[in-house]
Amino acid sequence: MEQTPLVTVVCMAYNHEPYIRDALEGFVAQRTNFSYVAIVHDDASTDGTARIIAEYGERYPDVVQPICQTENQRSQNVRVFKNVIMPMITSKYVAFCEGDDYWTDPNKLQVQVDALEKNSTYGMCCHAYSKVNAVDGKVVGKDRIARRNKVLTPKQIILYRRPPQLATFLCRRSMLENMPSFSALAGVGDYTRLLGGLLYGGVYYIHKDMSVYRVGVPNSWTQRLNAADEKRQREHKNRIIQYLEAFDEYTHGKYGEWVRLKISRYEYMEAVETKDYGKAKKSYYYEHSGLRDRLGLYARMYFPWLMHWKNRILG
Repeated sequence: MEQTPLVTVVCMAYNHEPYIRDALEGFVAQRTNFSYVAIVHDDASTDGTARIIAEYGERYPDVVQPICQTENQRSQNVRVFKNVIMPMITSKYVAFCEGDDYWTDPNKLQVQVDALEKNSTYGMCCHAYSKVNAVDGKVVGKDRIARRNKVLTPKQIILYRRPPQLATFLCRRSMLENMPSFSALAGVGDYTRLLGGLLYGGVYYIHKDMSVYRVGVPNSWTQRLNAADEKRQREHKNRIIQYLEAFDEYTHGKYGEWVRLKISRYEYMEAVETKDYGKAKKSYYYEHSGLRDRLGLYARMYFPWLMHWKNRILG
């Protein structure tokens, strides 16, 4: 009788030929006392991504389950995770890793499952990670949302200042199945899942670096957004704001202070990007900001070359 996996890993890939092996190796290298599978979805890549995924499916049939599309689903506005992958999942837990990121610790799944098994009230957990430049492979940063293992506060989750990346998530399937319908407003999954975790009992942070997030990947979602025109970037911000307003209404203003601060930060950043520093200083966000934000604004005003250098390094 086939054993039901305790964890399903979800990997979305598109034209990730230079990176996908690292992701797949991270999956098959996991050491666990439970069974797990990795559903790897290729969205009709035009490079060799699908071939590599199929290769791993043949080599590791008990772990890697390839889905290789012949027509691009994203271009047809198909919500792949919700409509294609989620109906396939029967496991208690769901982990994530995009095809251009990868896991670095073979005990990652075991550590995260142990954390949620011991704390049945938490909706999900995440962990520390490193940022690596996709071009030269150099580490350009190490992100830690906290300095120790802890339950993240609503402020840390909603403000999303040092966000845990998708490759660090392990969620209960029941949490994902009960995400509020307005989550689709945001157009992005990592942020809404974190807030879903907040609604579903909390998000537990593990202070251990167990994955890599690549920055500067050509044609990645982040790269496309950064390169987009002003209209598209504004549309993205407006979608997040609409989502946050719906979230605030759904929670009856329970987290209203942090929601207002997060929305105001978008207005603050827009003023900073247009160099309207007077408007930025009058914003609700600036009035409630700490020393770090005030020094950041000072650097943008008087040392713009420093911010340009930082953006080039971090992608």
